[in-house]
Amino acid sequence: NPLYYEGSLVDVTERKQAEDKLRRANAALETAHAELQEMFAHEQILARTDGMTGLINRRHFFELATREFNASLRYQRPLTIILFDVDGFKQVNDTFGHSMGDAILVQIAQVALQQIRNVDILARYGGDEFIILLPETNAQQAFQIAERTRECVASTGAGMKNSPFSVTLSLGVAEVCLSPQDTSVEDAIRRADQALYAAKAKGNNCTVIHDRHK
Repeated sequence: NPLYYEGSLVDVTERKQAEDKLRRANAALETAHAELQEMFAHEQILARTDGMTGLINRRHFFELATREFNASLRYQRPLTIILFDVDGFKQVNDTFGHSMGDAILVQIAQVALQQIRNVDILARYGGDEFIILLPETNAQQAFQIAERTRECVASTGAGMKNSPFSVTLSLGVAEVCLSPQDTSVEDAIRRADQALYAAKAKGNNCTVIHDRHK
């Protein structure tokens, strides 16, 4: 009977079963590893992304902006910030509800994306504020981009058909100072914020370039 021979069919069968079991275990481990990698990648995207607009969020913006700022200073290349928000946005939320306000922000994000290059960085800065970082771009060039964005939003109502109100933006522009050097990208953002307030003071729906000599 071959079952009693050394190296018999029993040994071969057991070895084959063990090998099959090991292959199945390895396949299960590979599948679990792939699922974990996919989950980790998804979590990483969520950590960098604004959930409502799909733009990068404030934290990730600063990571990218700091890198571009350092490169700008090192190579003495222009770098400009555009900071903008929606005029009278609180009144929109109070009158028509947050769902309408959220829809407007999503549409504005899409309009702004259409006005910039792939190398430019657009982020939701917070609330109804957005920020754009434009490498290799001076303030006058950024002003043209800001104006295109403003005009497109004003003419389309931010994509809201039959909107019961007009949607407009106020925008502030500030270029990174290379001489004397800014100490961080936050310096340029503060100046862009001052320009944004100046645009509000002028009556909204306009773009102002910060004049650091004033």
